[in-house]
Amino acid sequence: MNNQNHLFLATSHGLAICEHGSDGWRVSKRDLPGSFITSIISRGQIILAATKGGIFRSGDAGNSWQAVNNGLSIRNIRWLAFHPDQPQLVFAGSKPAGIYLSRDSGLSWQARSEVNEYRERLGWYLPYSPEAGCVRSFAFNGARGFAAVEVGGALISEDFGETWKLMAGDQANKDVHPDVHSIAIHPTSADLVAA
Repeated sequence: MNNQNHLFLATSHGLAICEHGSDGWRVSKRDLPGSFITSIISRGQIILAATKGGIFRSGDAGNSWQAVNNGLSIRNIRWLAFHPDQPQLVFAGSKPAGIYLSRDSGLSWQARSEVNEYRERLGWYLPYSPEAGCVRSFAFNGARGFAAVEVGGALISEDFGETWKLMAGDQANKDVHPDVHSIAIHPTSADLVAA
C-alpha cells in the first residue's frame, strides 16, 4: 500500500515502512513488531492493518497505532476494504469466515450475523485448516458489494454491506465454484463480476 511518499509493506513480522528517495525505496521504520500482517489499506491519513490477532489503526499516516477490535468476535482478520464511495465505510473479512462492517473508519466493528449463519449451516471449511472458511476479498460498485469466501462461494450485498446473501440464493452456490479466493467488479457495471 502506497501513501504519498511512503510504502507500507505487510509482513509476517510486522509492518515495514519504506520511503522513496533519490536512491529508490528503503525501509525507514518498522512498526507493529511481532504482528503477522495479513492486509493493509489506507484512505488519506487513516491506515488500517489487519493481523491474525485483530486490527490496528493509524489516524496520522502511520506515526502512531492503536488496536481497534471493538465488536470483533473473530480477530483473525484476513482482508480489509474501504468502500470506494462511502468515506467512513470499511469492511473486514475473517477466518473463520465472517464479515465485519465499520461506519467510523475502523474505530468500531459490527458483525454481519447472516454470514456466521451461512458458515455454520452450510459447513464452510478450509482444506488446510480446522477453521470454517475464510473471507478473502471484497469488491464494490455503488450499493452493490461482493465477498469471496474460501471454501464457501461468493456473497452479494445490495445495501452497502448491511446484509449479505449467497449469490445463488439460500442454497450452496450453484453458479460459482465454492473455492473463491478473489472477486472483482467492473468499475462501470455492477453486473459484470469475476470470481
